[in-house]
Amino acid sequence: MTRPATPAHSNHEPPHPRETELTGRVDAAHERVRRALDASTALRAAQEAASEARAEAQRAEADAEAAHREAETARAEAQTARSELAAAQREGEAQRVRLAEAEAAQREAEGGRAVAVQLAEQAQHTAEAARREAEEARATARATGDQLAAVRAELETEREARRQVEAGAEETTEPMADEHQADEPAAPARTRRQPKRQTRSKRR
Repeated sequence: MTRPATPAHSNHEPPHPRETELTGRVDAAHERVRRALDASTALRAAQEAASEARAEAQRAEADAEAAHREAETARAEAQTARSELAAAQREGEAQRVRLAEAEAAQREAEGGRAVAVQLAEQAQHTAEAARREAEEARATARATGDQLAAVRAELETEREARRQVEAGAEETTEPMADEHQADEPAAPARTRRQPKRQTRSKRR
């Protein structure tokens, strides 16, 4: 504030003591007012700074709470990720086990196919051998049948010839029996026919 001008004294007279006192009081009052204004300004500035500090503190607290929530969310996501990783590891291990089992089953199947092929080849060889043996048996049976037929034909021919011989012998002996019924020599003729029957029975 501008201090009021000191009244001019004519002829350069020294100021009155009372006036000097008042002037000092006015100056002191002005100084107190200035200081009060400065203090008020500083107080307002401090209040504004405090308000800003409180607002900043509130913002910082809100940011801290948000960061805490984000940390909790990140922790939960990390736990979920660990659980998923563990599940994926277990699934991978299970897949490796299934793959190993599938490979073992494939090897067993290949071995089974090889054994089956070998058994099929053996069965085919056995079937071919059995077929050859059957053909040989049929050929042998046909040959045997032909031989039996030839033997039967020969036997039948022999029987027919024997019947004819016996019939001729009977025709020859019947007139002799009529002429010599009382003679004894007729008996040896019958005894001669008996060995022929025995021979025929033996051949049968």
